[in-house]
Amino acid sequence: MNGKQYNKNLSLSLIVIVIITGLIGIAGYYIESEPPLTNNRFYIQNSSGAVLFEHQRHIDLTEGCEVCHHELVLSDDKTECSECHDDDYLPEDLSHDKLTIISDHTCNYCHQVGEYTDIQSCRSCHLAENELTGLVSCLECHDDDYTPEDLSHDEMQEIHEYNCENCHNIQAIGTVYHGYCSECHTNETPQQFTNADGSIRCQNCHLK
Repeated sequence: MNGKQYNKNLSLSLIVIVIITGLIGIAGYYIESEPPLTNNRFYIQNSSGAVLFEHQRHIDLTEGCEVCHHELVLSDDKTECSECHDDDYLPEDLSHDKLTIISDHTCNYCHQVGEYTDIQSCRSCHLAENELTGLVSCLECHDDDYTPEDLSHDEMQEIHEYNCENCHNIQAIGTVYHGYCSECHTNETPQQFTNADGSIRCQNCHLK
């Protein structure tokens, strides 16, 4: 094969490679793909030092998204106590607050999880600071003759333009993170996340 023929073949090969590469690039641009939700590893930035959060690791350790993403727990339908407890168990024996601090106890033990809603960023509702906690008084919006029993939680959510802030004082983002993360960490792996006196070991989460 002479030099001219070799150069011609080489040029043709290069052109074919460029065309194929271009077509693959264009196809990749137009083919829609779902972004991976499960292998995220990212830093939560804050003034006390960023926190490395491994989403997949937390998914593997929990029984469902609703354990952390409370907005997925939508329904008033509750699991009957008798499904897990003997007939002599009375719900009045424990307050809701006491139920939520039982190790390995999650919302879906008692609450039916409603239809899937898009998971939101915590910061879309939880501001940097908020001194208020608990529920907003019904009387701030309603007359004296209104009672909360008039509507179920599900019915309230169906009201047009009704959202969580209408009834709930949204907690500050720091309060939420410390409440959710610290409670679980100290219950599950106290040797890693607490000091000898039981206090939280901040540096195990906050990177400085």
